[in-house]
Amino acid sequence: MFLFQVWKAVQALVGKTGKESLKRRCIECKPEKIPLAPAKRAKVLLEEYDLEEVRDVSAGAATFYVWVSNKYLYKSFMHKYQCPFIPSSHKFKRYLYMLSL
Repeated sequence: MFLFQVWKAVQALVGKTGKESLKRRCIECKPEKIPLAPAKRAKVLLEEYDLEEVRDVSAGAATFYVWVSNKYLYKSFMHKYQCPFIPSSHKFKRYLYMLSL
């Protein structure tokens, strides 16, 4: 019964539209705003699965799996190197170049 309730909650979240939509929240998510502890928790939860396993169940879940994994990688990199820039930005690339000198 518990899994059914969780699945219903997930379906409700995915089905929302407007400002509360999952898609909009994902687009607006900034790695630098994610606290490190929840990012680490997400990593622990994802480690229970691999991408192929998730993809076999749902292509949509696999997309979300990759998105969350990438957000964690960005967050952990920014934390480790005290990087003040968003990883996909031009400033970030310049910052990486300066670190390599």
